[in-house]
Amino acid sequence: MMKNKKVVYLVLALFLVFSFSSTAEENDVWWGSWYSPGNLAFSVRGAYETPSGYSAGVGIYPGAELLLYKPSYESIAPFDFGLAARGHIGIGFDNSLDNSLSAGIGALATFHIGFRGIEFIDPAIMAKLDYFAEVGLGFNLMNYNDDDDNLVFCTLTGVNYFVNPTVSLSAGYNKWGTVSGAFIGLQLRFGPSPDISELVIETPSGSMAAPGKIMMAQMYVSQFYAIYWYAFAAGGFYFDDSTYEEGEGTVWALTSSDEKDELLIEKALLKKNADGSRWWRVAFTSDGDRFVYEYRVAPDFTLLEMKFKDVGENKVGEYTFKEGEGAQYGSASVQPITSDDYGQYRTGSQKITVQGGTFSTDLLEYGFVSGEDSWSYKWWVSKDVP
Repeated sequence: MMKNKKVVYLVLALFLVFSFSSTAEENDVWWGSWYSPGNLAFSVRGAYETPSGYSAGVGIYPGAELLLYKPSYESIAPFDFGLAARGHIGIGFDNSLDNSLSAGIGALATFHIGFRGIEFIDPAIMAKLDYFAEVGLGFNLMNYNDDDDNLVFCTLTGVNYFVNPTVSLSAGYNKWGTVSGAFIGLQLRFGPSPDISELVIETPSGSMAAPGKIMMAQMYVSQFYAIYWYAFAAGGFYFDDSTYEEGEGTVWALTSSDEKDELLIEKALLKKNADGSRWWRVAFTSDGDRFVYEYRVAPDFTLLEMKFKDVGENKVGEYTFKEGEGAQYGSASVQPITSDDYGQYRTGSQKITVQGGTFSTDLLEYGFVSGEDSWSYKWWVSKDVP
């Protein structure tokens, strides 16, 4: 009677945990996972594995997992913790084994980290990935060898790829006592997934933003600055841009003598405003990746606002530069160069052919030494383009 009561209490406790977890309130996050507390995940994995010291065999690992806890900080919640019950059925191919079959059951603690909302690598792939690890103890009901331990240490680790919010494919490495190998599998997840909120990084004056979103904003801003200075001040100089008309643009190809890769910098004037400010577009292409920004700059070259394509959400993100924050040409050691005053850098004329056509150009060269390091720059400029 006492034994039956313990079983009832255990089932009741698990029911209460599941009920509480499944109704736990979820806040929107910009970096999260596919799981919510209370989710159930059923999986089966097939492994090509090796009993220790013997030739290979195959294994099947069915299991069920209950997600129990999801820590969060501000708008960041990519981690999940839970418990799993998992079985193991193995078939050994080595005739020297005492038994060709092994079977066991285990209880394991589980851990996940998701990448939904992360968009700086490849959001089409990263958002669907889930790294997981399972660690615990197993009890073998049947062993390959009669003198093997029944109580064994178990660990499984790998990656889930979510085909949709319910179905995911998995691959990884397993170790069940003296048996280890690689597996592939299928998982079915049941229960709600947390919402991933749109990344809004605009920070109007006086507003408070979550630290996570501020960090994300600064990552975008830092990337924008790198493109901005490449496009407008390569080599420490920027060329006069007053000759651009609305809709006109240029593409700069940047190459280095010690690198084979070519960087393409696109620069185009989108609109001249009545207050003298101008909207520009700059883009940076490297190794097949293209990053595009549009920004508005004041007549004194103070950056006012910036927009970008949020590839993770397929929406436009915005950022407003605070007073004194936006970079200015005057804030760095750069000087404008025009066709009237770059004579000291002109070393000759050359006709070059690029994707935009064939142009007669002036060759400008500039170099400087700092300590043991030296730099030299060459520009081919033409009056036929802005």
